[in-house]
Amino acid sequence: MMKQSIQKLAALSILALVMFGASNAMAQRGGGRGQGGPGGPGGFDPSQFMDRMMDRMQEQLEFSDAEWKVVRPMVEDVMEKQRATRGPGMGGMMFGRGGRGGRGGDNATGGRGGRGGRNPFGGPDFPEQTALQDAIENDASADDLKAKLAAYKKAVASKEADLKKAQDKLRSVLSVKQEAQLTLFGMI
Repeated sequence: MMKQSIQKLAALSILALVMFGASNAMAQRGGGRGQGGPGGPGGFDPSQFMDRMMDRMQEQLEFSDAEWKVVRPMVEDVMEKQRATRGPGMGGMMFGRGGRGGRGGDNATGGRGGRGGRNPFGGPDFPEQTALQDAIENDASADDLKAKLAAYKKAVASKEADLKKAQDKLRSVLSVKQEAQLTLFGMI
């Protein structure tokens, strides 16, 4: 019974992360297909969704309200750093910056390929990522690509180190059971 609850919460957490990232990308692109309304496209409000997910997480981890006030910002910090460590993902590489239609590039919306500088499958673009993508798209020399790739890897390593620090900070306030649950959720 407990294993099923953990699996369900893990699946919901992953779904929430994906939906939260996608909703942010859609909001920055102007709402996607729907006209939006209160709370975004089709009435979906990412902040309310995140609050409900956090409430379920608090319940599953058995934190009191007072404890959760301390722990929740740590959980949110880990989630944000996890998004930041993800690069463009396969979507960014396969479809280019502008989506399926091609390379995209900068446009009047102020972002890469109409995305507002945000990856549809990960965190926000960062300078080293953009420089590497530009070098690839512009058929840069092998030496230039090597330099941009090294800078990108260094930036990713720095973001991963920040994530590890945030995870260690969160881990320090958890019981063994809570740490195990968050490990299954993919947070630690």
